Amino acid sequence: MQHHDTWGAANALTRVFGALDRNDYALMADLIEGGIWRRRGVEIADRDSLMAAMVDRSPTRTIRHLLTNITTEPGPEEVSVSAYMSVLQHDPGPDHERPLPMPGITSLRSVHARAVETPAGWRLRRVWSDPVTFQAEARA
Repeated sequence: MQHHDTWGAANALTRVFGALDRNDYALMADLIEGGIWRRRGVEIADRDSLMAAMVDRSPTRTIRHLLTNITTEPGPEEVSVSAYMSVLQHDPGPDHERPLPMPGITSLRSVHARAVETPAGWRLRRVWSDPVTFQAEARA
């Protein structure tokens, strides 16, 4: 398969992390259907495993995954996507009004994916991150 327009592959990766930020795990599972997400050293390979991995996420935490410097490289059967991923997060508990405080970026790393175009749209066949490049220092 020859890919001339790789925007859909990059969009699929940003949509996965947008869905994660909104706790929309069903959309995440749809976008990774048939693929593997390597998260925290564990390979998540099906919908049930993805849903189980999300159970421990705090319902009051607000998190944003910011993807920048996105690059794509078309291959014979899939498109490779890479980006820098900055993470901002805060867990104020259930009774905090907006806007939330912004203490800074929690971490910065690179994230990668392999994407294919399907009749249902672009899907990620593999998603993984490099080890953290920068980590915020603990605050007193």
